[in-house]
Amino acid sequence: MTSHLTDDRSCLEAHLKQADATKIKELIADAGYDGQNVYSQLESINIKPIIPPARGSPSLSQEPCSVRQNGINYIDKRGLYAWQTKNNYGRRAKVENTICRYVTMGNLYLI
Repeated sequence: MTSHLTDDRSCLEAHLKQADATKIKELIADAGYDGQNVYSQLESINIKPIIPPARGSPSLSQEPCSVRQNGINYIDKRGLYAWQTKNNYGRRAKVENTICRYVTMGNLYLI
């Protein structure tokens, strides 16, 4: 967990070491992790990145492209909701909801 002043991308390597990246097949993250350096880092250790592009990402490109650019192109053609459905991105919300409930219930018992 980081503060709102910390760039999520700068913490990725530490998170992967802590979680034993050899056991991770996919990483579902929010747009705060969007960046070619994150995609490159994940691809180098065979982790599939599922990260929506940040606002203002370059749009459609016809050049041979990266996983990140493929995602941007898909969203430009079919929309964000279609990309979320294709990648089962709703799993991220379920995990966040579960963590929120766990933390909230934990705080109730600390009183």
